[in-house]
Amino acid sequence: MTIIQILDKLRDERNITITDFCDGVCSRSNYSRYLNHKQKIPYDILEQLSIKLGLSIMHILRDYNDTNTLKQDINQLIVELQNDNTKQIKKLLDTIDLNNIMDSYYYQIYTYALYKYQYLTKEIYYQDYYQKLHDIVEYIFNHDYPEPSSFEYIILHQLATLEVTYDNFSNKAIMILKDILQNSSINTIHSENANFHLPTFMVVAKHLAIKKDYDSAMNIVNQTIKLSQALNQSLDSNQLALSFVDQKLATAFADLNWDGKLLYTSDCTHTACLKDFLLVNDANLGVNKANFFVKRRIDYNLNIQKDGSSLATATIDYNNTSPAESWP
Repeated sequence: MTIIQILDKLRDERNITITDFCDGVCSRSNYSRYLNHKQKIPYDILEQLSIKLGLSIMHILRDYNDTNTLKQDINQLIVELQNDNTKQIKKLLDTIDLNNIMDSYYYQIYTYALYKYQYLTKEIYYQDYYQKLHDIVEYIFNHDYPEPSSFEYIILHQLATLEVTYDNFSNKAIMILKDILQNSSINTIHSENANFHLPTFMVVAKHLAIKKDYDSAMNIVNQTIKLSQALNQSLDSNQLALSFVDQKLATAFADLNWDGKLLYTSDCTHTACLKDFLLVNDANLGVNKANFFVKRRIDYNLNIQKDGSSLATATIDYNNTSPAESWP
């Protein structure tokens, strides 16, 4: 499915007429030509149509590309890569159609999976594997970039592991990670990257210990302890919830109340006790930052009736203070 076809599908789902969708952007006849591949659609037209849906082209590529089959395959591929499951990695590599990959992030993951499969099955040696991974994130080595993304951490961790295991590399990845870890505050580490920091910390600490830089190694270890404590605190306070496909893991984390479930507990021992609570859950379906501007007020009243029954009334007021006039 092309981007314009995805946009048209979203337009139809939101009950926007073609006339209104094209208004001020392009003619209906040109829109028809774009849909039927009779005319190449200019980038600025794509951008304006995306904005009419309250989205950007990157959001379209990330969240609406194909019918979610590709996204599911990529997510499953990441899981199998973490488990070094060569059989399933090969199966998914054969299933995924490269012609459907319109997003560079997905393409990077696919490329990484291909190289790791070749390395695990000994089709390529560790020197070639190292160079291929280096090429995927080469821009990190050549530019002063901020904290890497979670995927880039996976690559850097693999490179650092190879540098520690084999002593004939330049230790570029380790030096980059060391610089990031020593200059980053625990409070500024992105939550999506926290689970990648822990193993990476230890790889860097091991390298420093081998090089007898014990002070730096202990500093990294202390960072690891602090991060572990921060993660534990986030889990205990339900600021972070974890979900697993593996039932054993899911059960273990549920027993620790780290799975985000709502607990129904009461200290009341009276037979007439009634537990009452209210949960208001917002979902942002616009893939934007509108929540930042939304001010909420919740009024909740519980009245006990003469017959002993209770009547609860909840009034929720939303006020969107966003200065933008575009939908949503």
